[in-house]
Amino acid sequence: MTPKKLLLFPVLILTIFTFFQSFNSSSYNFHSASYEAISSGGRATSANDGNTGAPLESGTVCATCHSTGTFGTSISISVKDNEGTDVSFYVPGGTYSIEYTVNVSSGSPNGYGFQSTSLNSSNVDAGTFQNPSANTTIATVTQVGGRDYVEHNGGASTTNVFSVDWVAPTQGTGDVTLYYVGNAVNLGGTTAGDKGTAGDTFVLAESALSVEDVSFKSQLNLYPNPNEGKNVIIELGDVYEAVDLEIINLLGQTILKKTEKNTKQLVLSLDSKPGLYFAKVTTDKGTRATIRFSLE
Repeated sequence: MTPKKLLLFPVLILTIFTFFQSFNSSSYNFHSASYEAISSGGRATSANDGNTGAPLESGTVCATCHSTGTFGTSISISVKDNEGTDVSFYVPGGTYSIEYTVNVSSGSPNGYGFQSTSLNSSNVDAGTFQNPSANTTIATVTQVGGRDYVEHNGGASTTNVFSVDWVAPTQGTGDVTLYYVGNAVNLGGTTAGDKGTAGDTFVLAESALSVEDVSFKSQLNLYPNPNEGKNVIIELGDVYEAVDLEIINLLGQTILKKTEKNTKQLVLSLDSKPGLYFAKVTTDKGTRATIRFSLE
């Protein structure tokens, strides 16, 4: 080999080394956005992106990149009214507590993440998120029209439960769909070994119930409660020329509807299954209230 060729050989080796270093760096960066999302905050916060599987998003979900782990990850949701009852419908303007739980069937993750959004049938924000727990934050994603998301806050959470309050939208909105995903991670520096979910939905139907007149409700007295459905009495606290009564079950279905004239008391009998029910009372004066009771 000539002296000239000997001088070129180290240059060739350095060029090859630099190429592979660049390639490895690019390969890592292909997944780094997903890793950064779980290590420094959710995708809405760190990448202005939604990954719940909701319409108009990029099409990726947690499981797209966080897929090689064996945690057997799933995510569950619970929506409760202000009395702590699990519901599958909403009263327009009412406030609800939503809890997301990231579950694993095996292994011991070092952290957890999630993301969720609430949309109407036009795929637009429905309702308002507020009062997130310490490990949860609210972020707006501009690339999907300014849609609001809730997600893990400030990196992977050491606990697997995330909560936020949700104020229901106005009357006439219709069904609201909650889109949500979860992730269990090992915090190993990449997405390898993590296990995310592919995206789930929970539908809240708009109820026939309305936001109640607080002062009128304070006058109402339903007894006995709980009862067996016979001789259910509702004291109104005053005499009204006309009172409309509607009994609604937890699915938002009306099971009884009637009107009483010149009365201060409603008496009814129900032949319904045991469970929770709502009595919606509306008077000729425009006052209205809803009270909850249970059948045994």
